[in-house]
Amino acid sequence: MTKFQSLLYLLRLLKSPYLIGFYRGHTHLSDAQVNIIRDILSSHDIDARTHVLEKYEEGFRDLVGNGYCHSFASGRMAFFTLMQSLGIGKGDEVIIPGFTCSVVPNAIIRTGAIPVYSDIDPDTLGSDAAAIGRCITPRTKMIVAQHSFGIPCNIDEIADLARSKDIFLVEDSALALDSRIRGKSVGTWGDAAFFSTDHSKPLNTMIGGMLFTSHKDIFENLKRATGNIPDLSEGHQKNIYRRFNYERKNYIPSHYPRSIIRETLIDTLSKFIDKKPVFLESDYTAQASGTPGYPYPAKMPAFLAQLGLFELDRWTNEKRKRKALLREYISGSETVPDQIHIPDAYYEKEKEIVPLRYIFRSPQADSLRKKVGKYIDVKGMWFLDPVICCPEGPHALGYSAGNCVNAEEVCSDILNMPCVLPDGWDDRAVSVFHDILSGTK
Repeated sequence: MTKFQSLLYLLRLLKSPYLIGFYRGHTHLSDAQVNIIRDILSSHDIDARTHVLEKYEEGFRDLVGNGYCHSFASGRMAFFTLMQSLGIGKGDEVIIPGFTCSVVPNAIIRTGAIPVYSDIDPDTLGSDAAAIGRCITPRTKMIVAQHSFGIPCNIDEIADLARSKDIFLVEDSALALDSRIRGKSVGTWGDAAFFSTDHSKPLNTMIGGMLFTSHKDIFENLKRATGNIPDLSEGHQKNIYRRFNYERKNYIPSHYPRSIIRETLIDTLSKFIDKKPVFLESDYTAQASGTPGYPYPAKMPAFLAQLGLFELDRWTNEKRKRKALLREYISGSETVPDQIHIPDAYYEKEKEIVPLRYIFRSPQADSLRKKVGKYIDVKGMWFLDPVICCPEGPHALGYSAGNCVNAEEVCSDILNMPCVLPDGWDDRAVSVFHDILSGTK
């Protein structure tokens, strides 16, 4: 957006009675639960904090499958530490999709290795076995297979390829949790997997990540590599807690327009004053080393692990709710096949999709985004570029235009609809979506 367009957007928000965003606050938590989270934050009992972290890791493991879990302050830190534990470094190549966030190639560059971009499968919007095969060289040490928006990629084909070439396979499950192929969960097909639990991901702990593996030797090697990683500073953790309370109160559609205006003003003022760190955004750049303003890698804060436990407790109902919302979106899309292309993966019976977002494509993408933008926070839509969250541009992370043709075509006409909504807003989101498609809005 130009500065003028951004100003018009903010002025329009002043008149908006609501806006449905892609970030959901923890409005469902009781005051008693929030007090428990606050008490863990303020506690200096190391054994108690450790117990909460271990309990959270066990709960997450039970959701994914038989294996082992280790928590981190972010998914990218889990990925980075795994590469370090495997000895991946200078001159090695790691294959990733050209449909990713900058933090993934950043983590690779930090090890001294080289990110190699492979194209995606437009039917799953995730990694593609044939495209990966074309990228393999004698220097390939790892393949990263990404599951996008809750849609499992064709991971069985990629796993067969990795085994045949004796290459370590990692599943990037940052955007997918509990989705399955033939009953087998994402994250359990490769040698290891990393998950993200930041506030935009399937399970929201504000920040956080998890490394999962079913192999004891890989897990023990990883544990040795994490023996001395530090905590985030006490001040940083308190900032996250304040942000958690802010989002709990304000990240609901009726308050969201004012929240965006307020945060835009704060971002503008941050050019003149120091902005206190909350989210781990400093590693969006191409830096290969150095301190981003917080430890890298860092431990998962224990108070956020307790938040994760509360979220795991409600996962079964939340999963059912998201799948029902997805069905409603697809049903509406099917009424206008000339306007919308629905990815084939949504119709594959062997895939159980727990959606993070409903993804579709349209030749009228720009027009639809404008219409949807009156009711949905379109600025939060993902993958309008092959490498997102990259202030220096994708080229700074080794991506060149034309590297991934399918991905670039998808980026040109992709749209998202949120599937993680506060109670009471699912019907409104579906109604808006249907009305826009039918031309009544």
